[in-house]
Amino acid sequence: MAEIARVSELKPYQGPELRSFQLGQGPGGVLLIHGFPGTPAEVRGIGKALAENGWHARGPLLPGFGPDIVSLADKRREDWLKAVGAEWGALRADHDPCVLIGFSMGGALALHLAQHFPPDRLVLIAPFWRLPGLLPRLVPVLKLVLPEMKPFKDADFDAPEVQAGFQRLLPDVDLDDPEVRDYLQEEITLPLSVIDEVFRLGAEAHRLARTVSVPTLVIQGRDDQMARPELTRKLVERLRDGKLDGRMIYREIGGPHELIHEGSEQQAEVIELIFDFLNEKL
Repeated sequence: MAEIARVSELKPYQGPELRSFQLGQGPGGVLLIHGFPGTPAEVRGIGKALAENGWHARGPLLPGFGPDIVSLADKRREDWLKAVGAEWGALRADHDPCVLIGFSMGGALALHLAQHFPPDRLVLIAPFWRLPGLLPRLVPVLKLVLPEMKPFKDADFDAPEVQAGFQRLLPDVDLDDPEVRDYLQEEITLPLSVIDEVFRLGAEAHRLARTVSVPTLVIQGRDDQMARPELTRKLVERLRDGKLDGRMIYREIGGPHELIHEGSEQQAEVIELIFDFLNEKL
């Protein structure tokens, strides 16, 4: 059992690439917001490309994520909104123009910011606003009788995407060890209250979408099983409702949810779409 004790004592998300970043010195500023339960590493590649092309790029680490994942159960959507709001305010004070880019749950946060403090342009990548089925409706009740879930209960530890995820989360864990797998499946839990906060954030963002009138680009992976294409199309229709001049661009490309992760086949294509959008006269 020595290995199990060692696993439980590991500190997750320790790499410097997983922390907040500020890159570039350009006059224009971009705020990049990561997803759930991710880190700024998800959007760092885009930030680096923007910095190399004359932009100032800022990617904050949301409260309760990364090295602070142990405190996630204590966080609420208000904490995430307050954090990105402070970053957005600081960026807008020093840079012009200002662009918002949100990935996955970061897209919901970006929609909240865009409604209250509109950017010059808005980019949503694989924007999450709900899951299909009844789960989003059941979670508020389930959390009262089943406070925690086991996120890795049915994980396929042999799948490349799962191994890549654990490489970011706990790079020293030996996923080939059966005892380690048992520990991760049975002992790692996630409070349903946190899932409920994510679902509420997404639902609120969906309601706000009609009020967002800034030029918007939405990029969606056709094979995405987390932010499903059919749901993103519904979000796009609500975004179009608020844009009488047609400043709404939707691009659906091949690929899974992790379109922009470092090393993904789609990252370069997504970056090219973003630059085309930022350089286009609307």
